[in-house]
Amino acid sequence: MSNYINTNQNVLIKHNLASLTERIIAFIIDFFIIVISCIIIISMTVTIKSYVVFTILFLPIMLYSFISEAISGGYTIGKKIMNIKVIDKSGAKINFFQTFIRWIFRPIDIILCQGAVAIIIIAAKGKGQRLGDILANTTVINTQAKNKKAKPGANIIVELEDTYTPRYSQMKFASDKDINLINESIKHLSKLEDKIDYNRFGMLARNKFMQKLDIPIDKNIDPEFFLKTLIKDYNYYFTKNNRI
Repeated sequence: MSNYINTNQNVLIKHNLASLTERIIAFIIDFFIIVISCIIIISMTVTIKSYVVFTILFLPIMLYSFISEAISGGYTIGKKIMNIKVIDKSGAKINFFQTFIRWIFRPIDIILCQGAVAIIIIAAKGKGQRLGDILANTTVINTQAKNKKAKPGANIIVELEDTYTPRYSQMKFASDKDINLINESIKHLSKLEDKIDYNRFGMLARNKFMQKLDIPIDKNIDPEFFLKTLIKDYNYYFTKNNRI
């Protein structure tokens, strides 16, 4: 199952969502890890008989999913084995707050009603989101499927109007590498807060791609608008070719 994620640059990136089966298996793996860890801790503390030591040793087990996803950027051991990962809906790495929200709602999603709440919401929404994901604005993707099946340029997709007319016919022949470089340039440009740096990098990127793609140099066109137009034109020709 695929899902299109809208980035901050209004570019849609296609991700393969983790299936419900993959998420359940990952949960079972993590559950067994927790159970085995609990057995080991209990056997260690039986002779010690110290509630303080027991609490100190047991706390990381209670926080297992939270600590794992916070440190690894979206993985638990079970998720890593199943090649699935939690990401922000924008496609970015999840932050500490999002990880905490997912963890705090975990009892409602998974523990209560034996996981029925999570299963129903994930199935109903169709976006790979349980309640904790919806509130944290996250989703779970299959990283292996993305790496194996995805073609870089083909997965940078924007919505076009039916009446859209391409401006640069050179984008018919743009490579996946070209498209990825353009998209990365748009991302970098959007992060530049200093106006001088923004203008310098924008003009450099604009002139570079004009030269590379044999587009006549036009110093009057806004660099960011130019780069986004290239992405749109590529999508126009890519979609057109796929329809033929």
